[in-house]
Amino acid sequence: MNTITLRVIKNPKSNSTWICYPQGMKPFVFSKSKAKNLKPGVYIVDLGINPSSNFVYSVKVRAELATKKGK
Repeated sequence: MNTITLRVIKNPKSNSTWICYPQGMKPFVFSKSKAKNLKPGVYIVDLGINPSSNFVYSVKVRAELATKKGK
């Protein structure tokens, strides 16, 4: 697992996924059902990554740095 800062935003093309912007990596799309504790905001997370395909299979939240408030 890799500890990293992650910014999460809503996916405008899908209601069932988040767009995740990890620091120093390419953005990826992650299912809302796999990460029920994620909301739009900034987090410190552990990412489970498959090294052969660079596929993120898990996101474990360690700390919440900021959350977007409002509508």
